Amino acid sequence: MNQDFHIEQGVLTAYTGRDEFVTVPDWVHTIGEGAFKACVSLKRVVLPDHLHHIQASAFKGCRKLRDIQIPAEVSTIGDYAFHRCHSLESVTLPSSVRELGACAFLYCDSLTHVSIPGVVRIGTQAFVNDVLLQSLEISPDLQEDLICDVFTGCGGISRISFSDGRQFPFPNAVEAVAGQMELPSLVRA
Repeated sequence: MNQDFHIEQGVLTAYTGRDEFVTVPDWVHTIGEGAFKACVSLKRVVLPDHLHHIQASAFKGCRKLRDIQIPAEVSTIGDYAFHRCHSLESVTLPSSVRELGACAFLYCDSLTHVSIPGVVRIGTQAFVNDVLLQSLEISPDLQEDLICDVFTGCGGISRISFSDGRQFPFPNAVEAVAGQMELPSLVRA
């Protein structure tokens, strides 16, 4: 086993290497709190198929992280999990992820597309200041009362689509969400 991985009973508690490309061992079911925190050289991570949890601050500060595929069995992503992952351009979460922690993708300022089709609960500031964010795919079951201060600073959003196929293109999502203009008529994809 690679000495850079510190694993306790299936939980990856720390990665101490400096590789740009990392494959997490198959028997890991949880990426522990802060496990990859501030791995500034990390560009790509391959996660095991049977991963269930990504805990708080797991990839926080991985500034060069560009490519990570979240496996289909992941159900939770903790607070600040990908905070300040400045190189992430796209995030697609499987439908199994029902809850997204507070500040999970805060200051991921290269993100242009986010797909979170199964998420029904989003923590505060989950996508705050993701200034290049243009399109969102969300669940029609997303709890509306929880989206206050989730997309602040994301003034470039121009399309929101629901995982059931409905789409809402508009010139300024921030104004639309704030209720200052009516949403355009429903457009089918």
